[in-house]
Amino acid sequence: MEGSSLRGPVDDGLILKTGKGAGIGLAAGSVWGLLVSMLHDGPKVGSNVKYPELVRTGKVCGGYAGTLAILGATYVGVEQSLERVRGKKDIINGAVAGFAAGATMGFREFKIVNFPGIP
Repeated sequence: MEGSSLRGPVDDGLILKTGKGAGIGLAAGSVWGLLVSMLHDGPKVGSNVKYPELVRTGKVCGGYAGTLAILGATYVGVEQSLERVRGKKDIINGAVAGFAAGATMGFREFKIVNFPGIP
């Protein structure tokens, strides 16, 4: 039992690279959300919310950050998984990963538009 690995077939590099993709997407989405929220008009100041502009900016940043984190994690995870399974690093891996990331975004938008109450 001395030389065996109890972790299974999951590669640490796959998890690390997927986490990096999600982290970079989170950071880029936060910056992009901040820029978008600064360019649009703020909310009407008639509510009982203290600092309504800050709350709106946080919601916009969170939305963009979550979206880009999911995109980054999906793309990198699928691409690295295919590279490991196929044993090749070619354009097919990137194309399939792009399709998977786009399908994830399409599913998110479909769920938001058609089923707004579902988290």
